[in-house]
Amino acid sequence: MNKPRHIWFKEARNELCAQALKGRTFEEITKTDESYFKELPEKLLHPSRLAIMKILITHGEVEFRDLKHDLQMTDGNLASHLRTLDSLGYVRWEKEIFGRRIRTTYQITQKGITDFNETIHYLRQLVDDLTPP
Repeated sequence: MNKPRHIWFKEARNELCAQALKGRTFEEITKTDESYFKELPEKLLHPSRLAIMKILITHGEVEFRDLKHDLQMTDGNLASHLRTLDSLGYVRWEKEIFGRRIRTTYQITQKGITDFNETIHYLRQLVDDLTPP
């Protein structure tokens, strides 16, 4: 049986921290240059938004119901994250009538691709900085 998403995120974060901090002193950890964090789009760092962006980069155009199913989020929660990404200019959406229902599809914008890739680069740099030699 799959674990709820919030438990998986917590366990993954704890495991990453344990691996990254193993054998390092506080001084070694805190002397890392953290200036690149100032450039990160803070609203993109939410785990759910990163997951949405990853799916959109991987699959291109994705329907709302597919995102909801894949991420196991409620309509309201997913819609809230998508609105935030839309307000940042990272996604665009389109509504169309398909049969007797409205189908909403989302695509990532070029700005979204660029900022997502930069964010992943910075996060990798952080992990590399924290990894013991």
